[in-house]
Amino acid sequence: LALARWYDDETAVKGMPYSAKKDFRQGRKAAMKAIERSWKRKTLLRNERGVEVFGLELDGLVVGDLPQLPPEVDFAHVHRLSLRNMALDDQVGSFLTSFKGLRMLDMRNNKVTQLPSALSQMPELRRLYLNNNHLQLTEATQANLARLTQLRVLNLSHNPLLNAPQINRMFDLRALFLNSCSLRELPAGFR
Repeated sequence: LALARWYDDETAVKGMPYSAKKDFRQGRKAAMKAIERSWKRKTLLRNERGVEVFGLELDGLVVGDLPQLPPEVDFAHVHRLSLRNMALDDQVGSFLTSFKGLRMLDMRNNKVTQLPSALSQMPELRRLYLNNNHLQLTEATQANLARLTQLRVLNLSHNPLLNAPQINRMFDLRALFLNSCSLRELPAGFR
């Protein structure tokens, strides 16, 4: 029901030219079907080792904001979520709250400015790709990111971070990408 309301939301297409509305509706329809398939455990994606895991991939779809899923809708079985190239902004955080079992989250090439607070509810998250966004690390978001001690891969490249992430408690971190981040100093814990 929540997906149908999201799909039919007329305010999202108000003022758009016909061709843009058509693309937008097609994107939302494709996203709606993919979300339903994933929820029903019908979507398998390969992880970094080539093993098939439950996942959801919405890369490149033009949908505006992602749907607000009801609290009882649970995607904890999904281990891999890819939301690349979707022009998503900070509203994506509410969508992410349903995905507490993620091991890999790929949100590169979007318009995110703040670290989504939902990440703190993902204890299994190992790979986080937030490169090519508009992310800035404040003291609060630095602290939230520092709590993701289980990360193995962290990509924050091409973001105006200004402040370096604190990685001194990320003992499993094997790959850290911070190209073109306007950093003034190396991250705490960098060796």
